[in-house]
Amino acid sequence: MSYQLNIEIGERLTTARLSKNLNQWDVARLTGLSQATICTHELGRSEPSFTSFKKYSKVYDLPVDFLRFGQENIKVVPETAKRYKQAFDSLSARVKNLEEHLKNLLYYIKEREEDEKLEKKKKLTKLKK
Repeated sequence: MSYQLNIEIGERLTTARLSKNLNQWDVARLTGLSQATICTHELGRSEPSFTSFKKYSKVYDLPVDFLRFGQENIKVVPETAKRYKQAFDSLSARVKNLEEHLKNLLYYIKEREEDEKLEKKKKLTKLKK
């Protein structure tokens, strides 16, 4: 990999670290990498291994492809997009189901309140007689 690309990777790593308000020592503790290694990656002096990218990805909560190639080069893997859509659809169905349960519960509560009011009226009517 060229020196220029390493610098770009280093800039993304540095920006990601700073956006999480971490210093290199914090990242070293969280990733198991040495602070010196993190420094060489951020300065673009060496390219991180794939294992290192995975560690950075986990700490920074960013895709490995973004850290390696930048935003413009991220490709959505069709299988991943399909899984996300399935998860979204499943959550949407659950939300609709919960909405229906809540409507039924509110209806039940309202009916109970009306029944209790009628019972109180009957009792008051009986007491007045």
